[in-house]
Amino acid sequence: MKAKEKAEKGKKNSSTNTLSREIGTRLLRRIIDGVYPAGTLLPTEREMAEEFGVNRSMVREALRRIEAFGMLTIRQGAGARVEEFKTVGGIELADLLMYRRDGSIDEKFLEDALKLHEYMHRWIVREAALRATDTEINELKGLLRERALTPKDGEERRRLTFEFSMRTVQASHNRYLTLLFNTLARTTRPSRTLFELPVHSDLGIQTFFERLVEAFENRDPEMAELLTARVFEANREAFLRAVGNSSLEDGTEES
Repeated sequence: MKAKEKAEKGKKNSSTNTLSREIGTRLLRRIIDGVYPAGTLLPTEREMAEEFGVNRSMVREALRRIEAFGMLTIRQGAGARVEEFKTVGGIELADLLMYRRDGSIDEKFLEDALKLHEYMHRWIVREAALRATDTEINELKGLLRERALTPKDGEERRRLTFEFSMRTVQASHNRYLTLLFNTLARTTRPSRTLFELPVHSDLGIQTFFERLVEAFENRDPEMAELLTARVFEANREAFLRAVGNSSLEDGTEES
């Protein structure tokens, strides 16, 4: 009986956490869209509880999540004041900013994100070409052999692509770059395919990876960077073209 009660309690807590996250996301979306401008107070907990059909404790939990992002200043008896997200917001907001309220992708934000990831990965591969050990290079080769055997398994190739990216970052032996990569991978998880090195569905990626490893073996940072720059340029153009076509098809293109 106790085990059953424990399981039920765990299930209830999970449902509560999911709902509080959803409420927090909706409130964050309103802050980003200017529904609640910087410097203003959010509605009271009672008003938000009534709007969302939940109890005040769940609203309070959602507000604490937003406060942890630095987006709110909560004072007992004074309410929750909205902060300027352009000043205090962090990378945790990337997935919200990537999409407009209607669900379409913000092309300008996407382009900015892709440029940043290109510059970061160009730096990463230069460092890896100079610092990767023979063991690390052999591990990368092993991943490529495994990847070549899964041409029709998209999910597995996606996993191996990300694994190759992560191992390449580690081979740079730059701890700051590693932490930055880990943060971006964790906080932009819903949009992870935008930030892999490079796009897993590109038919030329296997060849790119193989040439990149050759550059590592030859200790050639210039070639490693050039290869990466070319791939990211092609990926950026493909992404933006795909987003533009999607906007036209959905009728969401900005006028």
